[in-house]
Amino acid sequence: MEHSAHAPTTSGEPGTLGALTGLPGAVEVRSFAGGYSVAFPEADFVITMSGPRPEPRCETDWEVTVREAQPGLSTWWGRWHRSFTVHPSEAGPLIAEEVRDAMSRVRSMLDDRARQA
Repeated sequence: MEHSAHAPTTSGEPGTLGALTGLPGAVEVRSFAGGYSVAFPEADFVITMSGPRPEPRCETDWEVTVREAQPGLSTWWGRWHRSFTVHPSEAGPLIAEEVRDAMSRVRSMLDDRARQA
């Protein structure tokens, strides 16, 4: 598994980066100014930490790109927003859980498509 991390961008980054790096199946995890990207063979996530909010709140904006394997080769995109009622420095496990849940939905969708083909 390849992991890449840039200079820390938030006080919670080491915990969040560590939680994301531990996700099963992730092939690359990167931090960038204001967020993280997590790549899987079938999907890429971009998680942006929203601007400062009254604590304890961690606001996140999510984008996902899902790729269907051959023979379909379709691509889907999605966006959503998640609020976590924790200080951003403690959000790592919750962000990682959101990625796990989203990947479960992605894999289920791709399995349904493969069965229909």
